[in-house]
Amino acid sequence: MGNQKGLPGIANMREAHSMTQEDLANRLSVSAITVSRWETGRQDPGVKRLIQIAELFGCTKDDLIGNPTEAPARRRRTTGASTHSAA
Repeated sequence: MGNQKGLPGIANMREAHSMTQEDLANRLSVSAITVSRWETGRQDPGVKRLIQIAELFGCTKDDLIGNPTEAPARRRRTTGASTHSAA
């Protein structure tokens, strides 16, 4: 089950780090063809692999899948949970 649009965030981050598909493949112990398939949407990398790639590039999974990270203040906001400790 592939993502028809692919994951351009992987390619963008890879290129920003001056890496080829083969360089990234070697770092992740996969083939360059596999990296190409992730980037073009012919294959899904899976959540565990996305986490590994995000850690390698110092970004979020959302950055890799094309959902840019929200502003820091918005990310810290909680949904109804209090951030204050009870005295």
